[in-house]
Amino acid sequence: MSTIQPLPLTQDIETTAVLKKLAKAHQALAELKGVVASIPNQSILISTLSLQEAKDSSEIENIITTHDDLYRSDSVARIFVTAAAKEVHNYATALREGFEQVKRTGLLTNNLFRHPYTKIEFVMDELQVTRKTAAKYLDEVVRVGLLSKHKLGKDNYYLNDTLYALLQNVNAKSEA
Repeated sequence: MSTIQPLPLTQDIETTAVLKKLAKAHQALAELKGVVASIPNQSILISTLSLQEAKDSSEIENIITTHDDLYRSDSVARIFVTAAAKEVHNYATALREGFEQVKRTGLLTNNLFRHPYTKIEFVMDELQVTRKTAAKYLDEVVRVGLLSKHKLGKDNYYLNDTLYALLQNVNAKSEA
């Protein structure tokens, strides 16, 4: 059993062999970048990933289809070549929707830890949602106890009490 050496490494890892491989990798990435630039809609490379993942994952459940059947099907028009293609498209749609929800949650989390407080307007701007949706998100975070809601004039603000206490503690220690 080998152990991982602490950083920085004592041995030189920039060997001739490694540097040659690095040059080849750099060249291959440059070629790929050039090929991708020639594609009119580069997002097609990413947009089909959820469909490919759904196809591979569905095989575990004995839902077998081909790429041809998937690409000939039209999930927007709800026209599918086979029942299996329909299942895979449904799975891919669920993956994309789940990803969007996680992405929004991550942005909300970033907003909550950027400052000890946030406001509905901050969430609206960050998540590109309506005032009603931003308020709903923040009220849910209050409901689970991660924020407290306060009124200042006619506006609400939402305090991350734990972060606020931590910052007060840090400030108190730095002043001592």
